[in-house]
Amino acid sequence: MKFVVTACFDINIQEVLEKLTSDDSELKDVNLNNVANIEEKQVCDIFDSLRRNKNLTRLSVVNCDVSNKIIFRRK
Repeated sequence: MKFVVTACFDINIQEVLEKLTSDDSELKDVNLNNVANIEEKQVCDIFDSLRRNKNLTRLSVVNCDVSNKIIFRRK
């Protein structure tokens, strides 16, 4: 399974997060590039879910209007 977003389309971030959190074996590649509606908490939750996810092989989160400051808040 692959979520691909190449422009500013609506995407169900909660669905992506649930699949990441449940370590969905079919989810190998998540591309959230150019998705502007991602909330700060969702981004943090996505990255937190990676600690337990053993199936995802690629994650791309570019140009999502998310501040780099959130990285330092979660340490």
